[in-house]
Amino acid sequence: MLTLITTFKCSSACLNCCFECNPNKEEKISYNDAERYIRTSLATFNSIKVVVLTGGESFLDLPFLIKLINNYGLICRVVTNGFWAKSYENAVRILKLCKEAGLNEINYSTGDEHLEFVPLESVVNGIKAALDLELITVVNIESAEERNFKMCDLIKNEGLKPYINSNKARILKFTNGIWMPFTQEGLKSLPKLYTKIAHPCKQRCTNLFSAITISPTNRLYACCGLPVKYIKYLDLGDVHIHEIEALYKQQFDDFMKIWLFVDGPYRILMFLEEKLGHEIPECRVLSHSCFYCACLFTNKQYLSAAKRYYRDRYYSVMLKFSFLIKQMNNIKK
Repeated sequence: MLTLITTFKCSSACLNCCFECNPNKEEKISYNDAERYIRTSLATFNSIKVVVLTGGESFLDLPFLIKLINNYGLICRVVTNGFWAKSYENAVRILKLCKEAGLNEINYSTGDEHLEFVPLESVVNGIKAALDLELITVVNIESAEERNFKMCDLIKNEGLKPYINSNKARILKFTNGIWMPFTQEGLKSLPKLYTKIAHPCKQRCTNLFSAITISPTNRLYACCGLPVKYIKYLDLGDVHIHEIEALYKQQFDDFMKIWLFVDGPYRILMFLEEKLGHEIPECRVLSHSCFYCACLFTNKQYLSAAKRYYRDRYYSVMLKFSFLIKQMNNIKK
């Protein structure tokens, strides 16, 4: 997958936006740079099948990029807050242009914070228009214990009922995006995590090594995870100075990234908790896997412990990594 964070400019200014996007940001990927990133990535990684356009608000400059992606024979997915769907008619008009350009899938983001800037009516208009145009439609709802707006509120929406009860529901999916806070107030509202219960946030990081992610500031990221902008370790370098292939491949000389790929940040923190001999409080709250990653890389004590004790996990992790890579290569074939 190639992910282009097309811009940090957004029609909204959500308090917990991972890229601190707002209407005043001006950074964006130019058309010429987008074309070069796609062409270079395809020449290097022939397994790329999907290009994701996200932001910021990707719909601020879209049809030209969709057409470009389609010309390369790739699947195009767009992530948006739906601000442009102020009426059903307007949503149909815009999405029809996008579909004609080659759009395959659209992902809407909504929830408490998004709804402060984009009314639910616009999101519903966008969903209806996408389904009527036979576009694969995914709706991601911010989820946490104290959220006011929940998935059931959208499913019960009167405007969507005819679609949910029809065959168009086959191309519609609702997902609960586990909300990750970036403020101290947000941290206070995280629910307790029962450590013995299996949960997706405890799993390995499948994002590493599987995606090429490029920002509007020309940076190649190791993943497209929520805290990537705040963790210098996940910033691989400037693609205007270095080759994308070289920046990508250097990751495989980095045990820490391999460890994250195999065990995930939650399990690494639990391993460090045992070694340190005291409880790591961040491991007692339920959040996004990226939350645990941020905890690991922004705490000097945890990083120091990882450097001190990683050898105890080295051979086991490398063995699992070899099996995972072999499995991934077999799937590609």
